[in-house]
Amino acid sequence: MGTRQFGDDASLVKRQTHEAKVASTTSKALGIRLCGMQVYHLKSGHFICHNKYYGRVLTVEGFKRALQHYLHNGQRLCREVIPPLVNKLHNICETIRQLETFRFYSCSLLVLYDGKDVLHSPLRDTNGTDIPTENENANVIADKTEENRNTVKYKSNASKDSQSATIQEKNVKVDIRLIDFAHSTHHNMPGVTVRHRGPDEGLIFGLENLIAELKSIEKEYCL
Repeated sequence: MGTRQFGDDASLVKRQTHEAKVASTTSKALGIRLCGMQVYHLKSGHFICHNKYYGRVLTVEGFKRALQHYLHNGQRLCREVIPPLVNKLHNICETIRQLETFRFYSCSLLVLYDGKDVLHSPLRDTNGTDIPTENENANVIADKTEENRNTVKYKSNASKDSQSATIQEKNVKVDIRLIDFAHSTHHNMPGVTVRHRGPDEGLIFGLENLIAELKSIEKEYCL
């Protein structure tokens, strides 16, 4: 993450090496570089893996395609995970904006999601009743509450769709963590000789671009 990949204590040679790496990869254009990816494909039952060398040769467009591959479970693009991922990234970004003098040089972003096929799994309402699929009678849902066990409620398709979307959203599992703080610093750390001002703009730049790329994929797939 970020546009700078070395700590304040790095040697001149190390600084030059990392600066060259940033200049030749998506770190410069996006403030983010893919350092590894593992995706389980439901259809084949295998993991698709890429290492840091794969990420180093990606262009900006290639990075977006890699994101699409990451969000694909082998059967379809898991577009339902994009909104919660974006929300979590926004929260991280807002937190970083409030951290005066902090620098997260060479940190990484760990992004995870459950690739189980949520959209095609049986959906259940709050009473544990299966929500009918399109091939079933979608307008009739038996009320399983204790008071109205023998009644039948008629619901519109719009209501059903809204309910399904809400349950699907709750079933989506994503997590994002900022990790690897070996070269991170702030003014209260012992032995710190370099005092930075403001938040880590390089990290914020990377987070904002990742959000933009995810939203671009979201728009492309008509969410």
